Amino acid sequence: MNQWQNLTKYLETIESDLKSAAPRNTGVLRDSISASFQETGNGFQIGLSMEDYGVYQDQGVNGTERSWGAPFSYRDKMPPPSAFSSYTSDKGAQWAIAKSIQKNGIRPKNFIEPTLDRHLDQLGDFAVEDIWDYFYQQNK
Repeated sequence: MNQWQNLTKYLETIESDLKSAAPRNTGVLRDSISASFQETGNGFQIGLSMEDYGVYQDQGVNGTERSWGAPFSYRDKMPPPSAFSSYTSDKGAQWAIAKSIQKNGIRPKNFIEPTLDRHLDQLGDFAVEDIWDYFYQQNK
């Protein structure tokens, strides 16, 4: 039996909620979201991972001509046009999309923090319950 089953179920719920809240475009970002839990020698570690660009989707990117108040900005570079090959095989259209994003930026989607905030209060309850169960199992 998993001694950390409550915490594991809790993380599965967070992972599922993040996947539901993530932008839908191609599904690559959603599929990459993973919440993990690992027991360490003196406790446990919780991890959250996703494609690197997830943070840019979440917090947004200011364009050269439009600001979203985001912590990131396009300056003299634009996203690689090839990043839009799943939308169109037309190289000119890919370039036009990339140029538009450079100018207009990426509007923040704000899906990470609100999802984590909804669940954060429960973390202590699950952790304490599982830690107590673990302690009991080790010392009986």
